[in-house]
Amino acid sequence: MKFIDRILNKIVSYRINHLIFPKELADKMPIYCSWHVDWTGIEKGSIEIDSDNIYKGMLQIGHDRIAKGLIGSKKSKINLEHNGKLIFKGPADLSQGISIYCHDNATLTIGRGIYTNGYCTIYSRKKVTIGNDNMWGWNVLLMDSDGHPIFDTDNKIINEPREINIGNNVWLASDSSIMKGVSIPDGCIVGKGSTVTGIYSEKNAILAGCPAKIIKRNITWNRGDYKI
Repeated sequence: MKFIDRILNKIVSYRINHLIFPKELADKMPIYCSWHVDWTGIEKGSIEIDSDNIYKGMLQIGHDRIAKGLIGSKKSKINLEHNGKLIFKGPADLSQGISIYCHDNATLTIGRGIYTNGYCTIYSRKKVTIGNDNMWGWNVLLMDSDGHPIFDTDNKIINEPREINIGNNVWLASDSSIMKGVSIPDGCIVGKGSTVTGIYSEKNAILAGCPAKIIKRNITWNRGDYKI
């Protein structure tokens, strides 16, 4: 079965690369995806790689590199609405169950060296920017809108989307939720199950709770031997 999966992965990856990129870039095969990824709305130019070093398999999408014992569907989904843009700044490993949605004219920028565990969701209706060397646990949610509009009695929308900014070297622990308008500085950790709703300015801090607040300062962390 694994042999068949590898063959199907290569076939689908070839097709996706040549749907998205100019031939010269597509032939380098920068995207290596699982055949279980559901691609919707992709077209030439809808995904960009903003890097001087583009190589085969640098973007790993939908593969089973999730935590041992984590059980769930193998399905992943990449949905880019008309003029929705997904930009990679370098290599990335987005594991099985990843779900990405970019609405019309929305932008999602993902920094180099990101690793996401299983079943993470990024929902961009405006702009989401993720820095370099992020590490995410499973079931992390980023959402720069409320999903549905809310109106006042004069029929004006009162809950417009607000962009999200995640710094470099940020660890989002499993089941954490990052909501619209959030800014998280470099070197921070978000605790398991936390809901982040604010703008933070202190680097190298641990944020935890619902809503999250700073519970520890002047910390550092690293991913050990894991490299992208």
